[in-house]
Amino acid sequence: MKNKKIIFEITHPKHFHQFKNLIRKLAEDNQILVIARNKEVVLSLLENINADCFTYDDFGKNIFSKILLIPKLLLKYKKVIKRFRPDIVISRSSAYSVLISRFFKCKSIIFPDSEVVKLTKYFVAPLSDLIITPKNYTIDYGKKHHRVSGFFEESYLSPRYFKPDINIIRSGIKHPDEKFFFLRFVSWQANHDVNQSGFDLEQKRVLVDYLSNFGNVLISSEQTIEKEFEKYRMRIPPENIHHMLSRAWIYVGDSQSMATEAALLGVPSIRYNSFVGDSDMSNFIKLEKELGLLYNFNDFDLLLKKMEELLSNSDLKQEWNKKREKYFKNAGDINEESLSIITAFMER
Repeated sequence: MKNKKIIFEITHPKHFHQFKNLIRKLAEDNQILVIARNKEVVLSLLENINADCFTYDDFGKNIFSKILLIPKLLLKYKKVIKRFRPDIVISRSSAYSVLISRFFKCKSIIFPDSEVVKLTKYFVAPLSDLIITPKNYTIDYGKKHHRVSGFFEESYLSPRYFKPDINIIRSGIKHPDEKFFFLRFVSWQANHDVNQSGFDLEQKRVLVDYLSNFGNVLISSEQTIEKEFEKYRMRIPPENIHHMLSRAWIYVGDSQSMATEAALLGVPSIRYNSFVGDSDMSNFIKLEKELGLLYNFNDFDLLLKKMEELLSNSDLKQEWNKKREKYFKNAGDINEESLSIITAFMER
């Protein structure tokens, strides 16, 4: 596949990390344009790849404001599309991308990995031309659906692509051998987070107070961090976050993405939110039940008991590093698999 015009839509830091190596591979023979949402640290991250970029600031804080903004955003997209004239639009699972592809007769590719997002299941996927998911994804979209081995987070955290930098780690902690715990809190404002929740303020206090007895606490927060936790806030450039995460003793958070990232980095990972249960997403079930790299909870007391158990294990880090090594020993290369699927699709 050569000399194609490809748009990547990136609206979240995770999208950047997932697509960055695929963008670099595709940019060798194709023209790339990134459409990015000016959210959190997305623009800062985009400085790390060599690609043309168009950004927009308009986005709603709830599902109703998001809907109201659709016409305005589509008009902005229209101007970019008419100028760039793409052959293909790639996104995680964007309604805008599939609408644009329909209006301007270009192809759309999506990379969903969460079965609980109804917008993807009932609208975005049916309108997409190609769907790439992890192998364990439980929904089947038919002939246009292709599966890759492993988790999307491997596209940037596999040992093929990621090596922890001790100098970066030292810049974020006081002492090289310091034991610290990584906490991550999200905003719960995405359209798929309606009626879902994570830690409340009192639970955050309990976590910080308890873990402070065993080491230092570092907090990464998607929303503005509460004033009482400001002294725990992690102060490092956003592109260095995974280097710090790789060194943590235990990860605890209500984030979906970072729970998986911690597990794949060989860090005992505790995920807590209301998604956990009988209808949970397949990737988290696999990480816990098959691989033993992650623990899922919707009961805070059970979470505390598991954390106590982990803290009593003096060989904790060594055990999880062995689990990680065992997993990646037979893991494939998701970027190469995705590139092969996209190439075959475009050459049809």
